[in-house]
Amino acid sequence: SGKGELAASIIAGETVAAFAHQEGSDPHAAPTCRIAREGEALVVTGTKVLVRHGDLAAWMVVSGMLDGAPALALVDCESLSLTRETTRLIDGSSAATIRLDGVPATLLATEAGPLIARLVCLCQTGLAAETAGILRAACDATFAYLVTRKQFGAPLASFQALQHRAADMQIAAEEARVLAARAADLVDAGSPSAQLMAAATKARIDDIARRAINDAVQLHG
Repeated sequence: SGKGELAASIIAGETVAAFAHQEGSDPHAAPTCRIAREGEALVVTGTKVLVRHGDLAAWMVVSGMLDGAPALALVDCESLSLTRETTRLIDGSSAATIRLDGVPATLLATEAGPLIARLVCLCQTGLAAETAGILRAACDATFAYLVTRKQFGAPLASFQALQHRAADMQIAAEEARVLAARAADLVDAGSPSAQLMAAATKARIDDIARRAINDAVQLHG
């Protein structure tokens, strides 16, 4: 794309870039955002929802349809025809709804269906791994609390009912770790089942982590 300096800046952590793809509840749905040619120029029109760190990004890689096929384009977030509506996610991190109204763009890839699918797979694998790490940290903090906090003159960890809850949390954390590692291995290996595994892993870890971390909150009183 001729943006080698930008790529180096992103890799160095000097510039924040975001992947703006999802338009509804299904990240695997084909984008409806429109990428169009206007003479020698390229413009993007459409709306992207819940773009992670979209409020902080200086640049965005946007998926859309160009000449009837999926494509990827790079847009500058300082464009006057791009607006952002900031929101906070459940974990306190930032996101934004992005509205593009004829935003000038640089074409990154055409016939990009497989590339978009891989990007979604990488995102889901990363989120699953992040959630597994959060769950592990919640378990460690909870178990330390149960050992040190006393009630009726005895550590909370000595009560059998709480031991059972802690054991369930430990099982969930280990399941999450193994699933996330397996998904990452398949991605690294370029396995054809990586995309399915990433989606299933994220769904499963979302479920078990939500329940286990609710238990952590309750065990902390």
